Amino acid sequence: MTMPRRGKSNRRGEERAMHHSDNRNLIDALRAAAHSGSDRRITMYDGRCRPVSDRSYQDFLDAARAMAGRLSARGVVPGDRVLICLPNSWDWLDCWLGAVWLGAMPVAASPGLAMGSGSFLAEKTFGIAARLGARMVICGEGLRKRADMAPEGCDVITPALLSGTEAAPGPEPFDAAPEDVAYIQLTSGSTGAPKPAQVTHRGMMHNIWAMFDAATRRRAGVAPRSGTTWLPLYHDFGLVMTIGGILNGVDVAVFPPNAFLARPHEWLRLLGEMDAPMCGMPNFGVHHAVNKVSEARLAKMDLSGWHTCFIGAEMTRAETLSDFMGKFSEAGCPAEMLAPSYGMAEATLGVTLDQKAVGLRIGISEPDDRGDRVDVVCCGAPLKETELKIMGPEGEMPEGHVGEVWLRAGGLVSGYFGAPGLTKDAFVDGWFRTGDLGFMRRGEMYLTGRAREVLILDGTSYMPDEIEQLAEGEGGSGAMERAAAFTVTRDGSGTVAVLVVEVDRRSAPEMLEDMAGRISRRMTRELGIAPGEMLFVPRGAIPRTTSGKLQRGALREAYMGGSLTPLPSGQG
Repeated sequence: MTMPRRGKSNRRGEERAMHHSDNRNLIDALRAAAHSGSDRRITMYDGRCRPVSDRSYQDFLDAARAMAGRLSARGVVPGDRVLICLPNSWDWLDCWLGAVWLGAMPVAASPGLAMGSGSFLAEKTFGIAARLGARMVICGEGLRKRADMAPEGCDVITPALLSGTEAAPGPEPFDAAPEDVAYIQLTSGSTGAPKPAQVTHRGMMHNIWAMFDAATRRRAGVAPRSGTTWLPLYHDFGLVMTIGGILNGVDVAVFPPNAFLARPHEWLRLLGEMDAPMCGMPNFGVHHAVNKVSEARLAKMDLSGWHTCFIGAEMTRAETLSDFMGKFSEAGCPAEMLAPSYGMAEATLGVTLDQKAVGLRIGISEPDDRGDRVDVVCCGAPLKETELKIMGPEGEMPEGHVGEVWLRAGGLVSGYFGAPGLTKDAFVDGWFRTGDLGFMRRGEMYLTGRAREVLILDGTSYMPDEIEQLAEGEGGSGAMERAAAFTVTRDGSGTVAVLVVEVDRRSAPEMLEDMAGRISRRMTRELGIAPGEMLFVPRGAIPRTTSGKLQRGALREAYMGGSLTPLPSGQG
């Protein structure tokens, strides 16, 4: 029950990496991986970073087939939507792949937080089930007790009850065509309600192939030999990293999110013992590691074998990556393992990836209408068989100019389930309108923000991220976690910016008053604007998606509804 250690690879040099055209569908691809990788293992860890149990690829497939039989016995048929509302576990993987095996469409949703509101989770989960016409919801006991809130005809069941279902031997896998929907991925919902993106078998296989290919080429043709994730499996990042590792024949370690959040030092130490590992994490995960790992624990790590870390799922900040390398280079962490990327659920996962492997790189845009330039992290070149163009009101933008990112790729989803209007609005002549803003330089992508989150003040557009970075730069001594900016309209004042800043709840009002003054002066000096209002809230009060993206719209709603409770700050 151990991952392969460094220097003891079991990946044969003559093996060819998977190609997206090798197999008809995802189940065929997984069966091929099990056949060629009989000695590969998948290991499940607990919240204390301890291995719980492991399986071979074939064990994983056998468990999925048995689960497919139980789902079938409960009335699930091909095309049904099966909502999976579980934490990272074998139960999650068995239910998800069992549904795919049967030809049903698994839909993964958050199981909620341990201390979260049960009624809120039930309302949210069963609301999704109703919108999708779900045949089944697989969840924990707490949610099952609220099954009276589920839509009519929806079977609400726990894994324990499901395991007791009498079923005939597992069925043969559904013969899905490459263009058939394999699963539905709920988007992160950073700017609104999550949308049900239809990921096809071809799309998932294509994106996994393209990402692994880029990860290999960027390291001089040397492929990763193990993979790990602590991200939720219900998030596209966690799911694709796990299934992608299996399809490419590497040993895979799956941790629950709290393992990394509570013990980043232990997770990193274990990663350092793996054989040429690849992993992925958002910017906030990198920031968390910098802040939480002590020098004493850093001294016990050896990260010199770290192959690739995909950095994505939210805006990647140069100072975060710089701080990370400044600290973890002491443990031998190579700069070339940093792989800033750009992706989204609608592309299955990855769109671009830094393929030069020379460490952190920053690019500067051409001047905008007010003469300002934006400097952001390079997210790399598009993956194979992926095209990007930057669009403005009058058409495609010249190099270096910020506009909306349009995408065409083999991993692109087929649309949004049950939402033809959303699908029609998102696709234009085969191109997907991402809603993201960015610019291109020398064939590489530089992401600057979301189109829907642009703040317009006195007729001038500002990205919330540039305001937030200035505010966070005044935190000092690690006192601040995140800041979020949005606009509101007030009688007599027009549109004003509201800045919400996370701090330690024990912060003295005098300290917060001083910080507010420093932030306001810096905004005025560098952007020519000042916040109409600044609020300080306890750490964790700003809503985030499952991948750590700020939910500015939800924060604005809380502010407007009066449910945001600020800390006393001494501001007049």
